[in-house]
Amino acid sequence: RYNEQIRQAQQVLRGKTKDLERQLEERMMSLSDAMKFEDAALVRTQLQKLREYTAKQKVLSSDLIDQDLFALARIGSDACTVVFVIRDGKLVGKRHFLVSGSTEQDDAQILQATLDRWYAEVDEFPTEIVLPIELPEPEFVSDYVLQKAHRNVIVTVPKIGDKRKLLQMAETNADYLLREV
Repeated sequence: RYNEQIRQAQQVLRGKTKDLERQLEERMMSLSDAMKFEDAALVRTQLQKLREYTAKQKVLSSDLIDQDLFALARIGSDACTVVFVIRDGKLVGKRHFLVSGSTEQDDAQILQATLDRWYAEVDEFPTEIVLPIELPEPEFVSDYVLQKAHRNVIVTVPKIGDKRKLLQMAETNADYLLREV
């Protein structure tokens, strides 16, 4: 039972609430069918709390896929990169990296360094990586993730559409963070 609760907590923290919601619904129905109404009521309460929690998460995409979205802003010799962690279309995490004295690096180099640092630290990988610009070696990113996650990842650089709008929002966020420093 304890291990099951840990697994459920991990699913919530990773933004994987749809599967958990389905599992809780099935468990509640099973308990109800077995006339274990008090246990079913406890599961129903868990399900309600989970739905309240997910309702508060910001929905960024109607695509229910996992994405890591990277953005970059520069002011003078300083730069800020932002990573939006989107799981099942919901923003479940955000992190920024500040780079001082970046006049020697172009945007692609700063972005590549952010990707390297980010994917060295995380243990969950998206289906898609969304970037604001093309990298000199885009296959490096997908090959690296394939090596660590043992599955392919799509790397996109949107020019128009919803993904481009998300990038603009992240870029605005990066610019704001940079100006606050």
